[in-house]
Amino acid sequence: MSTDESGLRVGDYVAHMLEAARLAREYVQGMAKADFLQDRRTQQAVVLNLITIGEAAGRIVSECKAFATAHPEIPWAQMRGMRNRMAHGYFDIDLNIVWDTVQSSLPNLEDRLRQHRRRQRHSRRQISAQTVSAHCNPKGNDGGPNTKCSTRRTAGTVALEDACNNSGRITNTAPRFTTGAISPC
Repeated sequence: MSTDESGLRVGDYVAHMLEAARLAREYVQGMAKADFLQDRRTQQAVVLNLITIGEAAGRIVSECKAFATAHPEIPWAQMRGMRNRMAHGYFDIDLNIVWDTVQSSLPNLEDRLRQHRRRQRHSRRQISAQTVSAHCNPKGNDGGPNTKCSTRRTAGTVALEDACNNSGRITNTAPRFTTGAISPC
């Protein structure tokens, strides 16, 4: 798998984890533990989302090892292990552990994943700005009257146009690249 493909997959998996964590927390919001322990529908919804988180964590570890290794602060193995215990031993699930996980572990996980996403977006913006600068001024010229370069942002993409002739017509359009619409983080 190429680095770009694994990057997109990591981004997808992290997005799934964040969504599942949000949903699990939303389901128990304002609910007392005693009420959760009596509400089978909410239990099942929360367990399903914890399984989703564990499945995504397992995929990251198996398909994107470099990413998982670079983020040892995220409990990849524990999430995958919890998923396996829930998926294969449904009648033995300890709902007290499920409750504690949703109340204490998921907020921490969400914070870590969001921090990573913010760092990646910031990094991608810096790379995009460098690409714009290098494209519009590849030889370090002063951008005089014969160099007309523009950057146009549309729907999460940056189109770089190099209009470097006297007529002002576009003579070369660089490929479009994403600047966060699909983040690999």
